[in-house]
Amino acid sequence: MWAPRSYIYGGVSYPALAFASGSNLNKCERLAIKALKVDEQCMHVSCTFGGVWSGGGGGAGQNNLYLASYFFERAAEAGIIDPRVPAAIVRPTDFHDAAKRACKTNLKDAKHTYPHVEDGNLPYICMDFVYLFRLLVDGFGCSKSTT
Repeated sequence: MWAPRSYIYGGVSYPALAFASGSNLNKCERLAIKALKVDEQCMHVSCTFGGVWSGGGGGAGQNNLYLASYFFERAAEAGIIDPRVPAAIVRPTDFHDAAKRACKTNLKDAKHTYPHVEDGNLPYICMDFVYLFRLLVDGFGCSKSTT
């Protein structure tokens, strides 16, 4: 059984589907890595993902990433951070731990487990956490324990 939804980005609507019975961590990880195109050929000195130039990387700016919006909202929904505090320090593994929990939660129990997540987002919470983790680790090259 599928729960259909559309994701709109840049004015373009993309179909999104989720199993109503729940998610699978390993499948979500494979899909996230595929979506990031981490194996895409790099035509520059260094790339992040999808063959996109990293801007040089390796400098002091790589020591701390300042994340907002989607990262903050999902971290608050998972209970990783307190949403009343305007800033927090998290590690990529915090998102991976959240993904492990979310991917084991069936859709029926998800509203109780994640009371602050909108109903329309519940079927995708596993993928959201997996994607955030993979984006940080595979996309931006952060260590899993980077703060």
